[in-house]
Amino acid sequence: MSKALAAVVAWVLAASLSWLPVPVVGQPGPFSKSALNGETPDAYLARREAIARDAVAVAFDPAEAPVFDGPTARADTALLMMAIARFESGYDLLVDDGRVVGPMGESCVMQVMVDAAYKKGVGMITREGWTARELVLDRQKCMRAALHKLQVSRSICTDAKHPQNASHKALVGADAFGLYVGTRCVEGSVYAAHRYDLARKWAAGHPAPSTSASTAP
Repeated sequence: MSKALAAVVAWVLAASLSWLPVPVVGQPGPFSKSALNGETPDAYLARREAIARDAVAVAFDPAEAPVFDGPTARADTALLMMAIARFESGYDLLVDDGRVVGPMGESCVMQVMVDAAYKKGVGMITREGWTARELVLDRQKCMRAALHKLQVSRSICTDAKHPQNASHKALVGADAFGLYVGTRCVEGSVYAAHRYDLARKWAAGHPAPSTSASTAP
């Protein structure tokens, strides 16, 4: 990884640690009696860094489109993905390794719905053709599937004429990403705002490392 991308990883990791610091031994977690789930604090921090690195790798993939505009679009995209993971999974080990899934089968740290199609002999798959287990085994697939959902949401929710856009207007800001947390685009989505605002507030107070770092391939 280049120094430019490493700087972005450090930036999004710092953001995520401000939202959810490394837990202390004995601290309860969102899905179990221990937030560390058997990890040492050092191992926990290393895994959190790996999550940040995977988010940045996917957001900066030239084959993918960012969900923001401007010179820091890809860095901002990675930051939003990390903010979503904060709310969806709390970066919890049990979710990250697949031992805990969402109430509707949501998988991996991004809690991706695996509901696009049924494949005989395989089970339910995402639109990319991945199973829930594959999202867990390859975190970049998890991040990529999540990014694709954000891309689709932005496309649909900014289209006032799309049938899934219940507001019938071009939505902006957090509402452009409402389909990640719902089935229709609606104005004033509280859940979308929680995730979006977390990322945007961090970016406002801690600008992305630099224009070159944020747009490097």
